Amino acid sequence: IAKDHIPSSHIVVYSQLSEMYKMLENRTCNAIAGERTIISETNVKENGYSGPYILGRRTYSKEPLAVVTQENDPLSELVDNVIQALLVAEELNITQSTVSAFLETQHEFGKEFEGIFRNSITAVGNYGEMYERHLEGKLPRNAINEINKGSSGLLYSHPFGALGNIGPDPISGGTLERIAIRGELRCGITVSQDVMESNTNDTYLRELDSDFCHAVAASAVQSTNDAVLVDIRDEEEGYVALANGTIDVFSGASNDIQKFVRNPLLDVGFSFSRPYFYGFGAGIETRSLATKQDDPQWSSFVYWVVMSTFYAEEEGISQEESLDMPLVGVLGQDYNRMYRDAIRAVGNYGEIYDRNVNARVQRQGRNELNIAPLGPQHYPLPLY
Repeated sequence: IAKDHIPSSHIVVYSQLSEMYKMLENRTCNAIAGERTIISETNVKENGYSGPYILGRRTYSKEPLAVVTQENDPLSELVDNVIQALLVAEELNITQSTVSAFLETQHEFGKEFEGIFRNSITAVGNYGEMYERHLEGKLPRNAINEINKGSSGLLYSHPFGALGNIGPDPISGGTLERIAIRGELRCGITVSQDVMESNTNDTYLRELDSDFCHAVAASAVQSTNDAVLVDIRDEEEGYVALANGTIDVFSGASNDIQKFVRNPLLDVGFSFSRPYFYGFGAGIETRSLATKQDDPQWSSFVYWVVMSTFYAEEEGISQEESLDMPLVGVLGQDYNRMYRDAIRAVGNYGEIYDRNVNARVQRQGRNELNIAPLGPQHYPLPLY
C-alpha cells in the first residue's frame, strides 16, 4: 500500500518494530506506516521517540479483527452470540455494574448455558468498557469502532485476502455440486409487511431480493436465467423450505441473534450473509440471504457473493466493467469468475439499489457505503 503512494526509492523496510521506532527517532524516516495500534502516539513515545508526532486520520487498508472457530462447531454460534451481546449491552447502556438489567430468556444452548449473556458482561463488561480498559490509552476509539446509530452507512466490504490461492473444489454431495448437477438455483423470496410501515406497496423489496437471487445464480451456474424464484408466504415458511431442501437459499431473511442458533422445532441451524438492506425506525429489520448451516462452503459462497456487490461499488466497478472484478481461486477453478459473473448479472450494490429501491426509498443511513472517512461499523443484531 505504501508503494502506491510513495516512490519505492523513498521506502525503508524494517524487520523488527524496534527498528521502525529507532529510524523515526534518528530521522532515517520522516514517517512510518503500519497498523494504527502499533503506530499510535502512545506506542511511538513509549518506544523512545520524543519529537512532534501526528497520527494520520486516513485508513489505507481494512483488516478487521475477529474470533475464529472451526466450521460446524456449535462453539461458533456461542461465540457469535456472546460478541453480539457485548455490543447490545453497550447500545442499551448496560454495564458490568448494572448487568442485572440485561433481559435474558435464552435457552438455545441448553440449561447448562443459561445466562451466558449476563455471565459474559459480568466478566468483562460491555464492548465499550472492554475498549476503554485495553485500548483507549493507546488508541482513542475512532468512528469505525463505535455503535452505528443509523445516520451513516453500514455497507462495508471485508478484505478479500489472497484470492489467487487455489482452494478445494466443491465438496462431494454439497449444495454447490447439487446446484451444478441440477443446473439451477432455487431461491425463496418473500416480503415482510413491516419493513417499511410507511409503504404499503413493498414490491420494490421483492425485486431487491430477486436481484440477489440472480447474483448467486450467476455465480453458481453462470446464468441469471437459472435462478428459480420460489414464492414464500412468510419467514417461517422460508426456514422450513430451507430445512427440508425445497430451496437452496432464502432471500429477504431478517436476522437476529436467536436465528444464529439451531431452531429447536426444525433441528436445523441457519447462516446469514451480511445484510443488504436495513429498515428504519425502532423495529429495525435487516434483509439477508439465509442458508442451512450444515454446508459451510455453500454459506461462505453466498456470503461472499453479497460482499462482492459492496466491493464493486467501493471500487467503482459497474455492471459494464465486471471484468475488472478479481478472479477467485479459493473454490477451485470452476468458480474463479464468481465475482465477475455476479456483477455482470446485476451490477454493484449501488446499481442494484437504484434499479429496485431508490424511486420509493431514497438511499440513506445504514444503506450507504461506509467509506472514507469511515463511520461507525458496529451493529448489534436484535436479540429476538
